Amino acid sequence: MSSLKIIFFLTCLLTLLSQYSNSCLAQGTTDAQLASFYYQNEEYDRALLYYEKLHREHPTETTYFKFYLNSLLKTSQHDQAVKVVKKQIKRQPSQSDLGVELGNIYLVKKNNSKANQEFEKAIEKVTANEQKIVKLANAFIDIGKLNYAILTYTKGRKMLRGQYGFEFELASLYSQKGNFQMVFQEYFRAMELDPRKVNNVKSKLMALLRSDSNKSASELLRVELLKKVQKNPQNRPYNEILIWYFTQDKKFNTAFIHAKAYDKRTDAPGRRVYNLAQTCLANQDYQTAIACYNYLIEKGPKCHYSNQAKTGIVKVMELQLTSSINYSKEDLIVVEREYIKVLEDLKGTPSEYELLQGLAHLQAFYLDKKADAVVLLKDIMSRPNVNSSIKDKCKLELGDIYVLQGKVWDASLNFMQVQKKYKHDIIGHEARYRIAKVAYYTGDFGWAQNQLDVLKASTSKLIANDALTLSMLIKDNVGFDSLYTPLKMFSRSELLLVQHKFDEAQACLDSIETIFEHHLILDNVYFQKHSIYVKKGLINEAIAQLEKLISYFPYSILVDDAIFAQANLFENHLKNTDKAQELYKNIMINHTGSLYAIEARKRFRNLRGDNIN
Repeated sequence: MSSLKIIFFLTCLLTLLSQYSNSCLAQGTTDAQLASFYYQNEEYDRALLYYEKLHREHPTETTYFKFYLNSLLKTSQHDQAVKVVKKQIKRQPSQSDLGVELGNIYLVKKNNSKANQEFEKAIEKVTANEQKIVKLANAFIDIGKLNYAILTYTKGRKMLRGQYGFEFELASLYSQKGNFQMVFQEYFRAMELDPRKVNNVKSKLMALLRSDSNKSASELLRVELLKKVQKNPQNRPYNEILIWYFTQDKKFNTAFIHAKAYDKRTDAPGRRVYNLAQTCLANQDYQTAIACYNYLIEKGPKCHYSNQAKTGIVKVMELQLTSSINYSKEDLIVVEREYIKVLEDLKGTPSEYELLQGLAHLQAFYLDKKADAVVLLKDIMSRPNVNSSIKDKCKLELGDIYVLQGKVWDASLNFMQVQKKYKHDIIGHEARYRIAKVAYYTGDFGWAQNQLDVLKASTSKLIANDALTLSMLIKDNVGFDSLYTPLKMFSRSELLLVQHKFDEAQACLDSIETIFEHHLILDNVYFQKHSIYVKKGLINEAIAQLEKLISYFPYSILVDDAIFAQANLFENHLKNTDKAQELYKNIMINHTGSLYAIEARKRFRNLRGDNIN
């Protein structure tokens, strides 16, 4: 045979071999696809033919084995399924989870004793390998045998001898069984072995307590934590969880009692008490915040948080006063004097600048001393040793005062300088939002909208939400009137409110209601008028405005805001708890997606007299 013929023959042979190989591969792929197709369409007899073949060709492939076995069970071929699993156990004796498969078949055959024997054998066979222990436990969980999963983890804990204890896995299983005593025991064990797991435990407990509808787990946790703290009062993890527990349930004074006691026992620097004070401040529990600050001040100069506490007390005094309905100029002057007194004490410390900013805000927004406030802020900004971030915060505050004074272009200039410097930081986002607000106040809604569109993606949830709310207000009303007259009047009323010109703001809103009696913006008008009446102490009038909003605009996005505001007024100002309960219940039932839903539920249960611990 010539060399050319030999080369031609070999080329043809290789081509045929390649085609045959590709054909086989394609056939294999087709078998898997057909098996999956028939199984998904519940044609288990047909799926079985393909999965049997695939398992025979790939005997150690778990996926094919699982579907082959399930197909046998779906077609009620239980005896064949037993034979297949037993053969697989001989083939892979180290796979203890196969014993669970065998036991599950016996369960299907109603042979519980034989099933339990196989389950126990599987646990006996498992080796000291974390992955294999988890795999076996998961096999039990898949068939609903939680007790056997617990036994698996318990044995695994002993075998691994401290390498890993499966505390969180066991806690999850005990939680599913409703055995909260054991849930907490496992979490406590995890913290004792590694105190760094405290935050992980907190997140797990938070999820559990949120789903604890009858509060049985919450009460048990409180009791168990108190026992642990009494037994070992200097144990940091238990004290942290106990303080966290009371804080989560807004029992701030109780949290303070325990935080103070632990602080004294361990001669701690006061960090927990200071953090608690900040939490109380954010939740408007001013009395407990003051108690926390006073405790830190009493610790003396050695306390790292003493100066911050002095600053904090003045802020609380201001917030407590300005958040109330009725306060006099004399009350404000008392707070101003306290600012000046503390400033003398903290002169030259880092806290001085924060106090000066607070004093400037009080003078500008409440004491009508805008010129004095401007001088204070400019003085801080002119000091060479002041951090640039402090200066820029002062620049934002100065811009806000310019808005008060009606100097909107000066305000915008300040805001733009800060925004340009911190384009991608939170302070830059705050500046951009202020720019948008100024544009909104002056009726430049297009420019305002451009700024707000950027802010919707802000990393600050608060800024993003505020931007979205203002954006929706503009979009909902810009197209209704080609001259934008109602929206311009409304934005003007908001500017007057910022400037504390309540009577002028109300007159502006009254005009909108009179001239544009069917305009869509009226839901916002009613809500704004309610706010003014609250500031004036006219609670019944405020409630009437909210009632108009709910009645005339039942599909407004402000309806849940209005119902919650009504409930709050009935609860805290008119002391009509029955009506407040009715309104909170309305939110719980009819506005489940509301941001107020969780708080409404808490307040409803509290007013109903539930034992909330």
